[in-house]
Amino acid sequence: MPTKDVNRIRINGGFNFWFKLPSGSWVDFGKIAAGYIFEDTDESIGIKLAGGETTEQAGSKLVKLTIEMAQTDKEAVDYKYTIHNKSGEVYFYDGVANNKHQEYYITLAKANVSINKVDGATPQVIKVELIVAKQTANVSVADTALPTVHFAAAGTVTGVNPYYVVIETAVA
Repeated sequence: MPTKDVNRIRINGGFNFWFKLPSGSWVDFGKIAAGYIFEDTDESIGIKLAGGETTEQAGSKLVKLTIEMAQTDKEAVDYKYTIHNKSGEVYFYDGVANNKHQEYYITLAKANVSINKVDGATPQVIKVELIVAKQTANVSVADTALPTVHFAAAGTVTGVNPYYVVIETAVA
């Protein structure tokens, strides 16, 4: 029986992916076909202390967002060069769950964009992999800092981790 991968969150396709350029403007990169947020932690390591005692220290954590874009047109290909190897803010809407809009916001991530053919498919697939930078505190965002397409209610939302925040807003 297959086991569920508890280190990743599946992203629903069909919604737009936004990237904020260093210039301060949000760019709509297009529709997401599929994606995941991966959270991977290295194993803890034993540290020997003075006096012969040992303690465990948690390993480092890697969080990355990997998405495949639904478009492969000229505009989408051109955007590849706009955000490739750049760092910026990320926003995407992920649909409705439990009668609440689900939106994700990442304070800082570095983009690596590639164009590949997948399993002999005729159209190319634009794959965006973003390494998410850990912040010094849990991620927080004001609704005014999001792209204008957001569903978030007025105010500031603080997440429960230093990598990204999930913004939930009741469906009206």
